Amino acid sequence: MMVWKRFYGLSDYWDEALTYSEDYNVFQSYMWGEFKKTTGWVPERWIASDKNGDIICMVQILIKSFPGGFKIGWASGGPVILFNRSNSKKHPKIIKDLFKNVSRTSGRMVVRLNIQVPDDAYLSYSLNQICVRPIFRINSGYTINIDLNQSLEQIRKEMSPRHRYNLKKSLEENIDWKYGNNPMYIQDFLLLNNEMVNEKKVESIRVNLKNITELSQLLGENVIFFAGYIDNVPIASCLVLIFGQKAFHFMASSGLTGRKLKASYAMNYSLLKLLKEKGIRLFDFGGIDPYSHSAAGVNSFKKGFGGELVEYLGEWEWASSGWVKWVVNSAIRINRGWM
Repeated sequence: MMVWKRFYGLSDYWDEALTYSEDYNVFQSYMWGEFKKTTGWVPERWIASDKNGDIICMVQILIKSFPGGFKIGWASGGPVILFNRSNSKKHPKIIKDLFKNVSRTSGRMVVRLNIQVPDDAYLSYSLNQICVRPIFRINSGYTINIDLNQSLEQIRKEMSPRHRYNLKKSLEENIDWKYGNNPMYIQDFLLLNNEMVNEKKVESIRVNLKNITELSQLLGENVIFFAGYIDNVPIASCLVLIFGQKAFHFMASSGLTGRKLKASYAMNYSLLKLLKEKGIRLFDFGGIDPYSHSAAGVNSFKKGFGGELVEYLGEWEWASSGWVKWVVNSAIRINRGWM
């Protein structure tokens, strides 16, 4: 017997319980949900337990209401399903019952999951009988994972020859690498981001000061800005989210000087060194997108660092009716990335 229940408890319990799974991630953490509250989403947290009371599944679904009386539910990184007591053959029923519980009091609604579990033929086949692949995706479903249990020498060895060359050159530059989470690092990150937006003329990559400040405050020490300086002037910076023994690349910015010096190579390598020192075991380099021609440069850059190319089960969608699904997917097509 399996039972889903809404969770109304404390953040520490939620986050600790999450880390007992293999597929836990920062986007299912309690404080990520609290951060998304500041952008208009309402987190609903659910826990499924077996007949012995052991947790077999957890999910944080962000809910947003829209004019017309319909809602969107978005579970970035969830549900989390790889618990010791969970049975992979029962995962389809667990997810089916989740949709029933979430939609029971919500009326017209679309629920979209983004499952960060490596692609599994059985579960994918079963999910196709419960829900559907979305018409328009938000994420590609691919990422690069770097195992930080390896030595730095081994990580460097797995890089492409071009990356090793560029890394060697950038490490020879007089760049002072610092990290922290305070207003100075936020301002420096925004300075580089504005420079990058203005040069590339791509407004969609502009960072919102209010959002990034609230993220930094709510996640606290789990937010790291890692930045490079020359004569105290920032030239490259990245934002990393920490949860448990995993780190997640969130975003990065580089100024003209940083790009000339290929500082991003030294930045990411030095970041991996720092994460290892902090006891982090896995670095998720963030999504890569094989479907987008414009992402080719980013894809090549991230893949060149080695690591494991992973395809997740990714996005799946359930809707209370066909027209609600079309309305929501049309909005996503226009404003991709807004969730």
